[in-house]
Amino acid sequence: DFCLSRGLGDVYKRQVQDILEDYFVDTPKLKYGTRKNYKSLLKLLKEFKMNPKLGEIDGDYLREFVNKMNKKRSYSDWTIHSRIKCLKRAVQFGFEEGMVLAPNWNGYKMKKGESDRNFLIKEEIKILKAFTPESDLDKRILRAFLFSCFTGMRCGDVQVLTYKNFSSELVDEGIGIRLKYKMRKNENIVSTIVSKNVLNFIDTTKAGKKKSVFDFVPMSMLTSDDDTLSKKLEGNNAYINKRLRIIQKRAGLLRTFSYHESRHTFFCQGIILGVNHIVLQELGGLDSTEVLLKHYVPVSYTHLR
Repeated sequence: DFCLSRGLGDVYKRQVQDILEDYFVDTPKLKYGTRKNYKSLLKLLKEFKMNPKLGEIDGDYLREFVNKMNKKRSYSDWTIHSRIKCLKRAVQFGFEEGMVLAPNWNGYKMKKGESDRNFLIKEEIKILKAFTPESDLDKRILRAFLFSCFTGMRCGDVQVLTYKNFSSELVDEGIGIRLKYKMRKNENIVSTIVSKNVLNFIDTTKAGKKKSVFDFVPMSMLTSDDDTLSKKLEGNNAYINKRLRIIQKRAGLLRTFSYHESRHTFFCQGIILGVNHIVLQELGGLDSTEVLLKHYVPVSYTHLR
């Protein structure tokens, strides 16, 4: 009655797969990674032959969908959470557009995966700093990884980093090097005078110049459309992680880990050293100190045992 009174009629009968295709999978308003998540959700729904009307999606339906994912796929809690989040957002969109009544999620409580809080200890960083890979590419990968351990930068941001992001300025100790960049994930701006440790991994004489710092992406590609660049970064990220694990083994480390652990290392080591939480939040481009304390407090020392 609600929908009919607003003249929507058959709109209320629209199925979720149509909504995903029309408003999420192919819309240029959403970033490449976000659209990819919705595309993965759509693929799952088609595989499971689940195509309910928007108004039929409630807490019971979500529970059924999760059960199917657990039964047919060995997904992590993070992946399941991501798919459910996308599905709920599609229904919420329908509500905001007047297609359905307010959704009822009673009967399902969304479970979010636990954060992997492992990080590099000083001895591991020391081992990597002392190791020299054979190939030029592996040298750049290791240099970028260690750079991220001291800056908290994600792999995607490091790949597009140029010396234009660095500038010289006067500080109390003399001349300092400022790093300023916009994060690709949330578009937050990070601006900070880098530490002496960071200076070991960059050529300060090139500060301000239009030149790639780590040469993972051609300079000409940095002006490409977001989809083209995102696909390039995604492919690079997978290869960088593959090579990084080989580097770790050759360096003699007892465990291997992904590039993203460098970001965990930055925050966890900062907390251990007593760096102010607000300062860490700003240096790492986090939205709040709550995010810092929820995801990066170093409680897991499994690799030390």
